[in-house]
Amino acid sequence: MTHFDADGLPLSFAVSDRSEKNHLLQQSTKSRGETEEDWTAIENSAMAGSDRQRRWQRFLAAIAELGNNEQTALAAWLVEPLAIANPEAKKIRITRQPDLMTTVVDDSASAPYAAAIVRQENGSVRLVQLPPPRMAAKSRGEDRE
Repeated sequence: MTHFDADGLPLSFAVSDRSEKNHLLQQSTKSRGETEEDWTAIENSAMAGSDRQRRWQRFLAAIAELGNNEQTALAAWLVEPLAIANPEAKKIRITRQPDLMTTVVDDSASAPYAAAIVRQENGSVRLVQLPPPRMAAKSRGEDRE
């Protein structure tokens, strides 16, 4: 038995691996130089805890797993309808939501899937995967300025 009720709230046992984390689909309307504040969530209209919400989370987790496994063509194929439905978006990404079971390292990890949206004149959309940001350090000369 893995699912049960406690005080009217559904509970379930979990292993707490990456596929069980909550994910968030986000878009950015800037093509370059965005900050974390420039990313806005693309909300699902399902009620929290509903079957529709759980299916949405499994869908996003599957895309994130494809991104982690470098199967980006399949991930792009699944995300493409969402990019078409949001014509103002220039970039789209899936991030993991932090929770009580995540560490600081998990919370600071880059998005498992991020892509730039290339819109063509005939209305079609292509997604180009964005590389994860690289860690950078200041050079000695930059510290003195």
